[in-house]
Amino acid sequence: MFRFVCVFAFLLLVASPGTARAEVHAWIFAGQSNMRGGQGQYASSMKTLVESKGHTLLPIFSSAPGKPISRWLNSDEKEYADLWTRSLLGGITDAKRQGAIFKGMVWYQGESDSDDPLAYAGKLNELISRVRKETGVADLPVIVIQLAALVGYDAQPPKSWGFGLVREAQRRVIAGLEGRGALVTAVDCEVGDYTVHLKQPGHAIVAKRIVAAASHLAYDGPAHGWGPQFHRAYIADGDRKTVVVEFDHVQGEVKLGKGWRQAFGLSTRQAPLPRAMADAPPVNQWAALHESWTPAAGARAEGNRVVLLFDKPVAEGAALSFCANTNAKFGMH
Repeated sequence: MFRFVCVFAFLLLVASPGTARAEVHAWIFAGQSNMRGGQGQYASSMKTLVESKGHTLLPIFSSAPGKPISRWLNSDEKEYADLWTRSLLGGITDAKRQGAIFKGMVWYQGESDSDDPLAYAGKLNELISRVRKETGVADLPVIVIQLAALVGYDAQPPKSWGFGLVREAQRRVIAGLEGRGALVTAVDCEVGDYTVHLKQPGHAIVAKRIVAAASHLAYDGPAHGWGPQFHRAYIADGDRKTVVVEFDHVQGEVKLGKGWRQAFGLSTRQAPLPRAMADAPPVNQWAALHESWTPAAGARAEGNRVVLLFDKPVAEGAALSFCANTNAKFGMH
């Protein structure tokens, strides 16, 4: 009798229609040095999320410091020239053998493309298309970490404006994914060395934002928590001295902290990323033509927007580069 009861209970346990079967969920973590520095925290945080859903994480890593995005698009098998075949495609193939379900890609790269930023959007779209094709998931969620601030000796045009161009390209690529992507903010995270690399507390903040985005895109979580995103900027008054900057995905309200003034660089010439990118001059020529302003008359935060006050009229066609030059400590939530 006891044996019968035990067997019957076991059959109920494995056959119950309400019991979900554990799955292996593959997440890709790819990019250059900031991905290499943060991928341990990112994957650990993702593991906690995936296991909370009753599944197992299979991370696929493809990180290489100092490499432009073309190294993930190059099929040449020369040394260091083929990150696509050596790590990314290889990881996807291994995950398929293990029967994993592909849930998304996290991409943190672009610093090494700041010298040719107008081509970045096309290359990133091409990489996303390839990954989706190889994983067999046509709408695979993509999480892009927008470049952090540039500091130190490189934090000046043309390098700083190149960073701004890449950030804008990243924003537009994600907007084009029609709800199947998220842009994670890193510009308010502290940089730890002379140029671009986040400190570990910054990586911890980014990790939380990645998980918030992944929860929404892959596990039906709420649509917030991955950082304040630039939405638009416009001139708000007749004398052209007031500029309003609006943000999306703000939890609570925007707050301006120490260093806010340097975060908003205003170019007096053309927009950071022209609609017809092929018509724009090289960034080193274009940046040399620019006069950069900061809001000398002050600023105020109002809910999900920042109102910038300039001491002279803003010229027609001027463009705002959010956090172009320094690592402002925003305290945005």
